[in-house]
Amino acid sequence: MVLTLQINWQMKKILLLAAACLLFIFSCKKEESRDDTVVAGKITNPQSDSVYMYLPDREKAFVLNEKGEFYDTIRLDKKGYFYFSDGREQTEFFLFPGDSIYISLDTRQFDESIRYSGKGAEKNNYLAAKFLKEEAVGTSSAQLFSMSPTDFKQKFETHTLALEETLEASSAEPKFKEIEKRNLRYGYLSLLAQYPEAYEYFTGKAPDLPEAYLKELEGISYDNSEDYDLIPFYRDLIINKYMLDIEKASATPELEKMVAGIQSTDIKEDVLGALYYRISSTNPESEGLNEIIQKHSANDQLKRQSLQKTNSVRNLLGGKPSPKFAYKDVNGKIVSLDDFKGKLVYIDVWATWCGPCIQEIPALKKLKKDYQNKNLEIISISIDVAKDHEKWKKMLSEKQLDGVQLFADKDWQSDFVKAYGIDAIPRFLLIDKHGNILNADAPRPSSLQIREIFDQELQN
Repeated sequence: MVLTLQINWQMKKILLLAAACLLFIFSCKKEESRDDTVVAGKITNPQSDSVYMYLPDREKAFVLNEKGEFYDTIRLDKKGYFYFSDGREQTEFFLFPGDSIYISLDTRQFDESIRYSGKGAEKNNYLAAKFLKEEAVGTSSAQLFSMSPTDFKQKFETHTLALEETLEASSAEPKFKEIEKRNLRYGYLSLLAQYPEAYEYFTGKAPDLPEAYLKELEGISYDNSEDYDLIPFYRDLIINKYMLDIEKASATPELEKMVAGIQSTDIKEDVLGALYYRISSTNPESEGLNEIIQKHSANDQLKRQSLQKTNSVRNLLGGKPSPKFAYKDVNGKIVSLDDFKGKLVYIDVWATWCGPCIQEIPALKKLKKDYQNKNLEIISISIDVAKDHEKWKKMLSEKQLDGVQLFADKDWQSDFVKAYGIDAIPRFLLIDKHGNILNADAPRPSSLQIREIFDQELQN
């Protein structure tokens, strides 16, 4: 299930921005000329020697002097919402080309202390106040999205109206007020659109929606390039829609039809980017996803990366012969994958230094015990470096790890490890009785799903 849980205001970065740095929501329009924009300020208790502003195509660093002050001019050709950060803290602000703002804040009370002065200050002081109001809305996404449909809608109608009143009472420029009013409206609609899926996700049951509950969503254009570039909450709304459409699509022809129908180049490319991240060794539709990207994308870099990724996972799709290994066990005996033909094989790739790997050991031992009389072999392969061979043997003894315990010959560079594209551990592989791949990224031992898979496969 895919959700953008905007209520957790500290984490309101949208899903596709996870793929595009999760650093900012930027917007722009194309009619302004390029004017010098001044950004200056003073940071009390700075977290480092620089603060950052995130532009659409780059990040801009401002070096602090010994007093925590900074000053610079930026060439902007587009107005928009930006992010300004110090360390892990960040805030949203808005600039028109030609603005000249001064930012002051104390990192010990980052959001509460932000103040703006200069040309363009009024709209940004409104945004600072808006953020504090958003924080006060609720404690968690789970609690808010578990509210009844009526209570949820009423809460955010009231919240949006309060923000609109704060906006109108501010001294911000009328042209900003018009943009932000649309942003607030889209924010409310985005939450409304998310509610049914989010409610079911958090409560485990579908909501009983009143008649016409989602009527306000009717008539929205999901193909508006101007608003997609300029308005953060419209971007949220669009990305949620298409991510959910992708989740619900039954096959690649349905996805291609969806992509082909998008007129906005920016929206289409972001949707294609979402498809790119679904290409994996565990997705049997990967070849089809790549074909959609090659056919519909105008981004040569995306097309090239998609082709490379598809080629790398092509041999790891379900049903393909598994790469082979031949490694020494704790007694120095060579053990190969071929030794287990006729058995379902579950492989744990781990290392003694890997905390998450160690956390899976109790569940892995329980799996071994519960399936010890089944036609299943559970194999652990360590990718510790050669100098840690004795450390590995010691841990096997201390943790009472029995069964098939192997030590890879060249840690990360072992042929088997590279063939599976393993770049993070723990990693679990599932191979069928014929030596073919069932899942190149199988569920962990602690997952209930792996037992369901075992039981199903062992019946075949």
